[in-house]
Amino acid sequence: PFERIFGTATGTDLGTLARAHGIPHALVAGPEELTAAIAEPPQGIRIVEVRVERDSHAAAHAHLREVAAAALRDVRPA
Repeated sequence: PFERIFGTATGTDLGTLARAHGIPHALVAGPEELTAAIAEPPQGIRIVEVRVERDSHAAAHAHLREVAAAALRDVRPA
């Protein structure tokens, strides 16, 4: 299921789709931009999109996961 849903190119522009529904969207290019995009607690739903090369993204994906988890730990209420 993951491959079918997330691995298949759909041609969908997530930014346009998010705007059509009034949902904030940020397209980030790396760990620093991801950290900045999720640094503040959200006011409702928002989409943070991170594009990666499928063939070489395993290490980058793991790093982005670590950055996101660290940022979320910093903004979670006690």
